[in-house]
Amino acid sequence: MIIAFNVPCVVRSRIGRGKGLKSVVATTRVDFDVPEVGEGNATMSYTAELGRRSEGYSQYFGYRGQFYAAVPVYDGDASRDGWPEDPWRPSSALYDRLWLSLLADLLENRTGKGENPNLHAILEALAGEYEEDRLAAFEALEMEAAEMKSVPETEEDFEDGRRRASRVLGDLIIYRRQLHIRTGQPCYAVHVKGTKARIAVETTDVHMRLRAASFENPIHYPLRRSNDRIDGLKHYFAIEERGAMLAFIEAWGATVGGTAPRAGRQRWADHDETMDGLELDRIARVALHEIALAFASSTAYALPSVLLRENRAFFDAFYDLKEFLDERHDPEETCEELATKFMALHELAARERSASHGLISHPLKEFLDRATSRFGDRRISPMDFLPNAGSLPQPL
Repeated sequence: MIIAFNVPCVVRSRIGRGKGLKSVVATTRVDFDVPEVGEGNATMSYTAELGRRSEGYSQYFGYRGQFYAAVPVYDGDASRDGWPEDPWRPSSALYDRLWLSLLADLLENRTGKGENPNLHAILEALAGEYEEDRLAAFEALEMEAAEMKSVPETEEDFEDGRRRASRVLGDLIIYRRQLHIRTGQPCYAVHVKGTKARIAVETTDVHMRLRAASFENPIHYPLRRSNDRIDGLKHYFAIEERGAMLAFIEAWGATVGGTAPRAGRQRWADHDETMDGLELDRIARVALHEIALAFASSTAYALPSVLLRENRAFFDAFYDLKEFLDERHDPEETCEELATKFMALHELAARERSASHGLISHPLKEFLDRATSRFGDRRISPMDFLPNAGSLPQPL
């Protein structure tokens, strides 16, 4: 089904009376053919409560080895009116991905070609410290786009932008007359603060974003240390590990705050939901990034010379883990090797060091200690196929 989307892109154009070309963030229409999936070709794999039980459930469908979740747009409305979202005020997972993809393209293309002047403006719009700053950044970009005058180069860039956006739009399908967007595997997300633990149903999207991004990406790997950011980190458990999740919370002397949402994997789902390797991969990337920031390094690629005054074993362990993560191995097939490399760095970095007075702050140490304790001495390799979750959860 053909649906019109208004997508962000960067183009060359003229502004006002200026004769020179300027790089401008603009939007362009893309008519994209969203595939329609026939009834019975997708499998309802998970059902999860939406906050309070009275709010209903989310359903996650499996299709061709991927998971999909519904978005509140129906095919009739979308085919007639186009996608209703304002790209300058993104509010859905789809437009988050479109803007992040555009930022990733700018980051990738700056190598050897100079930095696009829009890079920092988009970064401020997506990751400004305060909401009003983000809104102001989007409004400034929108106002400049309204003043642009198209030239032949503009049309060339629009076409390139439509082609790039189509990669993200390929995450959409239509099933049962509703649009669905590709997502990660549903899982429990646990945030522990003090003696309270909050539980939500999220997906492994955060894991996949960290795996896909380079350590130079300022959205996924911010350039400044922040204990608040570390305090906000969560722990993830497969849906069928609810008992292990609750035991994890109890072991740290915390209690569940509020009502813990329930989710279930359907008995007819045929995937293996093991995600221990993927969770360890996320933990290792967080640790590597934060340890690099302890040296006031802008990226994990170029640690300053102070590192050379440390124990050579730490230097080797850091780059051994970094090179391994850069290769992006299958996380479940290589998780034992990753565990060995990560534990070696974790142990060395946790020690008090003369030059740095400790490479791991207390919030980071607490997070890493909790994150690694759940694995204990057992192997982290995929376990036997887990039993089925059973029927749909029923409201009380």
